[in-house]
Amino acid sequence: MFAIFLQIDDSEWDYLREYSSVSGTARSWSSEGCIQLFEREEDAIAEAQRWNTASVQEVNEDFVAKCLAYEKKIKNV
Repeated sequence: MFAIFLQIDDSEWDYLREYSSVSGTARSWSSEGCIQLFEREEDAIAEAQRWNTASVQEVNEDFVAKCLAYEKKIKNV
């Protein structure tokens, strides 16, 4: 699995999250949202190219499990 890590502000970095809204080419997301995970590196690279400071990172099973647990938690609240 792959995730995208990017600079969101001066000295602030975060993983790209699931989009909360998409309008044309504009996309917005919240740092409290679920981290976007990609099964294919090619898909992650294509998405990363939309961002100036993005890098694609391969993530391990533990990272993925934590992301999925967080997603389940916030969707059940």
